[in-house]
Amino acid sequence: MKVVLICASDGKGWKSCLRAERDLQSLYKKAFPRKVHSIYLQDPRRYDDIESDSQYILSVAAKVCRLKPTHIVFLSHRLHSAPILSALDHLRFVQAAYIFHIYGNWPIRLPRWRKSQSYIIGRRVQFLTNSTAFQKTVSAPMKNGSELVKVLPLTIDRELFRFSKTNRIAFRKQLDISADEVVALYAGRLSRAKGLSIFVRSILEVFGREPNTRLRVIVCGSYGEDDESSMRPLLDELSRVAGSQFTFLGELNQRELARVYSASDIFVSPSYYEYEAFGFAPVEALTNGLLCVLTDWLGYADLARASEPIRWLPAPRKNKSIESNEIDCQRALTRTLRAILKSRPFKSDHARRQSFNISEMYSHSAQIKRLRELLNTSRWPSFRGFKATSGNWPASLAGNTLQQN
Repeated sequence: MKVVLICASDGKGWKSCLRAERDLQSLYKKAFPRKVHSIYLQDPRRYDDIESDSQYILSVAAKVCRLKPTHIVFLSHRLHSAPILSALDHLRFVQAAYIFHIYGNWPIRLPRWRKSQSYIIGRRVQFLTNSTAFQKTVSAPMKNGSELVKVLPLTIDRELFRFSKTNRIAFRKQLDISADEVVALYAGRLSRAKGLSIFVRSILEVFGREPNTRLRVIVCGSYGEDDESSMRPLLDELSRVAGSQFTFLGELNQRELARVYSASDIFVSPSYYEYEAFGFAPVEALTNGLLCVLTDWLGYADLARASEPIRWLPAPRKNKSIESNEIDCQRALTRTLRAILKSRPFKSDHARRQSFNISEMYSHSAQIKRLRELLNTSRWPSFRGFKATSGNWPASLAGNTLQQN
């Protein structure tokens, strides 16, 4: 076996997607030691619409051919495969199986897939997604999608993202958080699509109804494109109302974020993002044993398989406006937070903060085993094309949701 990974080299894109790409490269190399070769494309978006007459694309395809791989993996979430597939077809390279690894906002680029169809019909193909939501969406327009599209979740660092009592004590002392205060955490992209506005308005309502609440609020992350102008005033309002009970930490590295998880009690992500394929932050929070409050939505819904503490918020309904869905979710979140603050049974036992079930599900070792099983199978299906009525995937995964490119 020899595997060629086709990746991007420009380091552009959402941080979560760049992290996913790095993690997946590492996963392939650990699964197949000394059998993986990476090819990095310069500025992949520049070549989206260029077919096999591009000298650069032809040179990349020629390099792939010289390596004589058994498997060619398209790994970049910013790369459309048509130019490379066209060039490989032009060079009559037909012996390798194709793997399209899907994560990030990959469906945005799917309307161009009609170009790729002619290059992969009859070829051995697999599509690997990181959630059952993406699996259903990607497989639906294919004639034999059920046998082509498989799930391979992303991974988390089990050693880093686990509960540390030492970190909890030290970080809470640093922020002057007392033992009887409950810390609610929002971590991730600071955008409306990710549910920050729902989170802030719900917290404001809790403070309005319960002015003596022992709730502490931590927000960390970076603003999405064009979101700072609308999200910053909300955070300013939260700071004004909550005062010292609110802490904004900005963007953190993974080690700093792990400390915040250990110091917190509740993780909240009311995301309505229409390409919510996985969700690093909820998995990391669950691994740290936090009580999670999540929308029952796309990639998040896969976490229902874990026997971990999760409270579910309503997913957006297609027959309602975005604003109505947000109001419904905000009301549900307010009720949930108030109920948690009244009971607080989860605070009494720090030992159970070690969350082994979810940690094992998304560990490197579990996904390495799964990846080997998928690639080593002797029964690779052939792509039979799209159904006559749907040559492309839909523009989004769901109905009335908040898109952020």
